[in-house]
Amino acid sequence: MVRVTLQQRSDAIAKKLSGGYRLPLADVLMNGGCRRTEEKRALLQDIQDMADQQGRVVPFAAKF
Repeated sequence: MVRVTLQQRSDAIAKKLSGGYRLPLADVLMNGGCRRTEEKRALLQDIQDMADQQGRVVPFAAKF
């Protein structure tokens, strides 16, 4: 296992960004949910329903 310090990781990211690398938009990175099980879909729906009942916003945007 290779261990990397936070400083080393920060330096690697800075190097990529200075070299022209651009992060994709969050929508592109989001899990599409196409391989999600029915149980997980039901769980995500329950979480969404409970948040709606409580007038809250879930801390994640799930595609299910």
